[in-house]
Amino acid sequence: MRLAIARAWSGASIGQLEIAAVDGRVALRDITLPLGDGATMRIGQLRLPSGFSLVTPALAAENVTLRDVMINIGGTSYRMREVEIAGSALAQQDLAVLLNANNTEPLAGRLSTLTAERATIPEIVIEYARTGGKQTITGRDLVLRDIAQGKVGSAGMAGGTVKGPAASDEGAFGAVNVTDADLALATRLFTDMPIADGNEPRRVVGALAWNAFSFKTATGGSLQADRISLTDFRAKAGALKDWPKTNGPLLGGVAIAGAVVDIPGSKATNERWKWQFKEFLLAADQPHNGIPTHLQAAAKELSFALAAGSEHGKALRDLGYDRLDISIAVEGNWAEAANEFVVKNAALDVAGLGSITLRGQLGNVTRDAFAADASTAAAARAHATAKSFDLLIEDKGWFERAVAREAKKDGKSTDAVREAFARRAARSFSAVFGNSPGGRLLNVALTEFAKKPGTLEVSGKAKSAAGVALGDFNAAAGNSGEILEKLDLKATAR
Repeated sequence: MRLAIARAWSGASIGQLEIAAVDGRVALRDITLPLGDGATMRIGQLRLPSGFSLVTPALAAENVTLRDVMINIGGTSYRMREVEIAGSALAQQDLAVLLNANNTEPLAGRLSTLTAERATIPEIVIEYARTGGKQTITGRDLVLRDIAQGKVGSAGMAGGTVKGPAASDEGAFGAVNVTDADLALATRLFTDMPIADGNEPRRVVGALAWNAFSFKTATGGSLQADRISLTDFRAKAGALKDWPKTNGPLLGGVAIAGAVVDIPGSKATNERWKWQFKEFLLAADQPHNGIPTHLQAAAKELSFALAAGSEHGKALRDLGYDRLDISIAVEGNWAEAANEFVVKNAALDVAGLGSITLRGQLGNVTRDAFAADASTAAAARAHATAKSFDLLIEDKGWFERAVAREAKKDGKSTDAVREAFARRAARSFSAVFGNSPGGRLLNVALTEFAKKPGTLEVSGKAKSAAGVALGDFNAAAGNSGEILEKLDLKATAR
């Protein structure tokens, strides 16, 4: 028996072999084996069905139990007190390949042979180094289901805890649910190991939901979130090796819902930063030839108080605001065939103050604009052009508050203050925009908006089909008339 196992797992260190007298079940103890790419696995005990090495060609869907398992890969360690694999018809030679220390194939390739109905892990401890210490995540009651060729159909964890990097940093989380996870590919994220279908980003996780997360830091800060989720997370091999220094492409969406943050400010002022938001969303997805064609970022209902006595936000407090409720959204699509990027929406909305919304179209945006190399990307973006834009500005109460404050301070009527604002605006806008047709149009619309703010709509389209080079806007600083001559403009104040 020992000879058969030694041949199958040549190169592995096996401390002890035991055979039960009653049922002939085999137990291997103190197994240590390298897995390639600097990864290692240690197993305190591996229990196998009877006659595994000498009689049956496969495990006939019996359970395989591993105890005291530790895997080190990519600077991260995974410790499991027990792993029970159920419903696996894993043949002897397949398990031998998986655990053969002399096998030159890295762990990712070996995992692709793993197939089972279920794997149950009562506790898993994940540790990795971070600045200032070590981060430890402990999860309980992890169950992986429908495992086929190293891919997991679904997985669930009851909850767990988080500690570090500082000694008193600690947190907890509730249920974690995952669908469509590729274990083999996940291990490749920490290596430069090529994959069979080239350098195209592949799906690592279809969906992940991490519920009821809370964390407290040693400095007195705290973070809570109802849910943290990933959708359609894709990456290339090696994407997380030395990330973010390598700028490896990570595709997919991440969302945080129901977050509350409370962190201490400067010791001199003894202030605290307390804010919350309904949802944060960041997405880079719909890849084409390895490049995301859809980009989106949003923060909905970001809310925080303007603390009395603080210099931060004093000007707004003087206008009667005691808190801010902000929503920010940016979304766009890249069309490779036309080398165009469409800004579907770039918006800032502050409740009770106002909002700004911009939509537009950029030209000459090549795939180099998304290159991992920063200098290549910057050079490509410098050649982009502005083809069209639509700008909407809406006052939602800020102007009337500013007028009322000035009227009270100067002892004037609100009408007199509005007229004074309009005169100053007319002089300022005339100096900025000049006397070109487009400048005069903008001057009239902006002056009307200053008299009685409601909404201001400005749209522009480049006279040249190629657009106006973005670099020209910087070059024309202080001489707006030169840029306005290159645009067909419309401006209306209501």
